[in-house]
This record gives sequence, C-alpha cells and structure tokens, in this order.
Amino acid sequence: MVAGIYMGTRLIVNVSQVYTPLYLVDTLHLPKESVAIGPLAIYISGFLTTLFLRVINKFIGRYMTYFCGLALTWGALLWFWMQEAPAQTEHPQVEQITVYGSTVLLGAGGSTVLVTSLSMVADLIGPTVGSGAFVYGLMSFTDKVSNGVAVQIVQALHPCKSTNPKHVCCSACAKFYRIVLSAVPGGATLCALICLAILTLYVYRRTRQLRDPTFDTSD
Repeated sequence: MVAGIYMGTRLIVNVSQVYTPLYLVDTLHLPKESVAIGPLAIYISGFLTTLFLRVINKFIGRYMTYFCGLALTWGALLWFWMQEAPAQTEHPQVEQITVYGSTVLLGAGGSTVLVTSLSMVADLIGPTVGSGAFVYGLMSFTDKVSNGVAVQIVQALHPCKSTNPKHVCCSACAKFYRIVLSAVPGGATLCALICLAILTLYVYRRTRQLRDPTFDTSD
C-alpha cells in the first residue's frame, strides 16, 4: 500500500509539472512568460508548505496530513478543469492573475503529499535500515516506470501528430491538455486515496489487535 501511495504521489507531482506549462500556454493562451511563472508559483508554494508540515503532522497525524494534501490537489485539478481562458472573460487581467492561484494550490498539495509519502516510506523501513536502499530503489523504480508509461500513453493519444516544431496547436490540443491535467493526476489522486484508506484500516486493525489480543481481525 505504501508503494501504491508513493507511486500515485509521484504521478500527481510529475505529470502535473510536465503538462502545467502546456496547459497555461496552449489551453489558456497566456503569454510565454507563464511557462516560467506557473512552475515558479508551484515551487514557492510547495517550499512554504513544507515549513509547516512538521507541526501539522504532530497535531493531526501523518495519514490525515496526506489526506489534506490530496484535498488540496483535488481542488487545484478542479480549478484547472473549470478555468476559462482570461482573454474570453470580461476582466482578462484579473483572470490572468487568478489563474496562478490554481498553481499555488497545486504546489501546496503536491508538496504535502510528496513529503508525507516519503515519511511513510521511512516508517515502512523503520529500524531495519539495512533494507533502506532496497526499499527506496524499489519505490524509485515503480515511480519511473509508472510515470514513463503514463506520459507515453498521453502522448500516444495526442490529437496533433505533427512533429514540426513551428506547428501551432489547434483547439483540440487546448481541450486535450485540460483533460490530461485534470484526469491523469486526478486518477492518481483517487488511487492514492484508496491505498491510503486500505493502509489506514490495516494499521487500525493491527493496533487494536496488539492492544487487545482478543480482537477479531477477520470481521
């Protein structure tokens, strides 16, 4: 379950980082500098979020912290799906600024789930530090394979097959990047949530069994 959580987390973070610049430029038709501003907003909000994670973990626990990160990520993905191109609104300048609110939310959520999932991996290793290299290597392997497969599938479904670097994306591309940025990380978020629920249930039942040997785990 920890591997599933980590793999889902990496899919959320990596796929969103790959396709956010394309979404900003080709779907929302923002200026070219948004390719730098969007990821910068993600990184800054993610960094600031990590400063508070230790305190949050202390008060609500690791699993609830991860759930909150998933909720923030879901909010950002929903925002991406509903966001209109600023040029098509009544106040394009204002809308252009608010677009980056979704990237800030994504940075906070992505950083939360990534840091927390790494902590879960550390918990899995526990005192058996000798197996740490193997565990982290295995996690990294599943991460790289899943991300590579996901990107290959997305690119295979791309509506424009032109390899000309000067090719201008059509309206189908604009819709495609909106779907990709919402559906792929969204699906990974759902998978991570399912793994988190199963892991939480297992830990709860295991803890009850250790405290009360008469507790029946088969129910």
